[in-house]
Amino acid sequence: MEKVNSPKTVKQVFRDYNSNSFELNDAKVIGINLYKRKNILEIFIESNKKIDIMAILALEKYMEQRFQVKEAKVNIKYNINQKNDQVELTEDSEDIEDISAKILKQWNNIVEYISHKHPIAKAFLKGSTINIIKNKIQVTLALNGKEFLESNKFNEIFSNLIENIYGKKYIIEYTETISQDAISKYKENMAKLERETILQLEKEEKESQLTEDTSSQSEEHTKSKAKKQNYNKKYLNGNTQYN
Repeated sequence: MEKVNSPKTVKQVFRDYNSNSFELNDAKVIGINLYKRKNILEIFIESNKKIDIMAILALEKYMEQRFQVKEAKVNIKYNINQKNDQVELTEDSEDIEDISAKILKQWNNIVEYISHKHPIAKAFLKGSTINIIKNKIQVTLALNGKEFLESNKFNEIFSNLIENIYGKKYIIEYTETISQDAISKYKENMAKLERETILQLEKEEKESQLTEDTSSQSEEHTKSKAKKQNYNKKYLNGNTQYN
């Protein structure tokens, strides 16, 4: 990290950016990294107040567009002391806040953030729910996707994101529970696909038959024409001999 000699607030650094988050605006930019080969811009901020995840996502989107980089990252350093599952903030900060309760409440926002950074995971995380036990977050997936998420290291991605935003490290686990509603929708989609396939096959069969009929008619017409031409030749030849 390249440290900033005279740290300024986010608002001072990004003067043309207007955030609705006072906590984000007041945070100090303490470092910056630019990875030219990977085209990634990374900033480090320091705050004694918790910053909402959607405010961070909005700032990263702005940075990506403003500086034309492939990806923007905002790393947060909180001036906090942790006790068990709670965050004890400094005197200038908020009151004590239950991190787990906030993660539960903002799970859909967390999924939205991950989906923006990794669009391929969006379908697997749609409709997912979580249960938090101490330092473990159990993610229940509405669709099959556990193997994909684990093999692509989304456990680490989730864990790092949550630690960055909420200031606490969690272990991520996945379980799959396909609901009756999901099964019904799957059956409906399969039935719809089957109907569309049958209609497509019938359409192709009709088009094929029409092509064959047209080809047959054309062939008959060609034979008839050739026959007539042969008859005319014979007739003309016959008249020539007669004359």
